[in-house]
Amino acid sequence: MIAARPLSIRVRIETAALARTRLCRSGDFTNAEILIERLIALGEKYSFNAYRADGLSMKGELMIARGEVDQGIVVLRHALPTLHAAEHHMRELAGLRALAEGLLLSGQAQEALTVIDTVIMRSEQNGPAFYTADMLRTRGEILLGLPQPDADGAEKVLVQSLELARAQCALGWELRSAISLARLWEGQSRWAEALYLLVEVSQHFTEGFDMADLREATRMVRQFKMGTAPSKPVVTRG
Repeated sequence: MIAARPLSIRVRIETAALARTRLCRSGDFTNAEILIERLIALGEKYSFNAYRADGLSMKGELMIARGEVDQGIVVLRHALPTLHAAEHHMRELAGLRALAEGLLLSGQAQEALTVIDTVIMRSEQNGPAFYTADMLRTRGEILLGLPQPDADGAEKVLVQSLELARAQCALGWELRSAISLARLWEGQSRWAEALYLLVEVSQHFTEGFDMADLREATRMVRQFKMGTAPSKPVVTRG
């Protein structure tokens, strides 16, 4: 068993990386679920509680993305204390961002705002981290989901998210922020600005055309060009 542990760690890292790619980038939920369950099983087999919690955190995020919001929130609340105790800070913050998104979707926008503000403050303590752009995007979405929506504040933070992703050369986060900002502008009948933004960001992709976000951006561009305001689909994250 001891001799197998170094190999299991390597397998866990590779499995986690693949799971995050499937979940966060391509929107391949089926294969993401397989990899996440494998990661949880590895954590249980070798008593790596933090790795099991890492898998559970991604499972909660996947459930929210699939529309199983209440169940996803429960799973995340169970996993996050273990990640915090193990000082897996980046995974904890990513899980908290997903929790904030779930709270927003479940109608708990004020608690969602409290959670995401804490996440952003912690992520910026040593300068913006890789995930900060997506955290800012989530905050923008939450501001729009408050009982009294703050459209001006949402636009400001979404632009900040877009610019940070661009500065970090994080094209995936940049596209996700552009989609959120374009939807805001769509609601304000600023269709020309929304179209220009989506085209400008999308044209930088040279691969990954099966990504859920890129497919959504393409759909929106097509409908904007047809003179039809694109309606928001039920499930858009991937």
